[in-house]
Amino acid sequence: FFLSLLLPLFLAPRLALSPVLVLGGAKIWKSVGESFRSTRGHYWKILITMFLAALFSGIVAGLVSGLLSAIVTLNYPSVVLLLAWIRQMLALAAGAFVSVTLVHLSREVLGIKA
Repeated sequence: FFLSLLLPLFLAPRLALSPVLVLGGAKIWKSVGESFRSTRGHYWKILITMFLAALFSGIVAGLVSGLLSAIVTLNYPSVVLLLAWIRQMLALAAGAFVSVTLVHLSREVLGIKA
């Protein structure tokens, strides 16, 4: 169990730049190696940024979902499907926020100007 937690904590920040490198035209395996090289010295910055982005988006999505759930169930108990759809959209928005944050961080680490 402990090892299953350590491996993602090590690999996620080291591979965070790979999608940006692939979009830049690099082959998949080359982007993995380049991501490992480019993240050297930036590990903690990337890990903390990933954690904070996920935490922030999760908190916002949870609060909005909780408020909507309370409002909908009090006033309109038959709108459960709409609430499920809204929760799904919030989860997608949270994932998109984390992805955009990682792309901006990747561009910063790689020195790519906007």
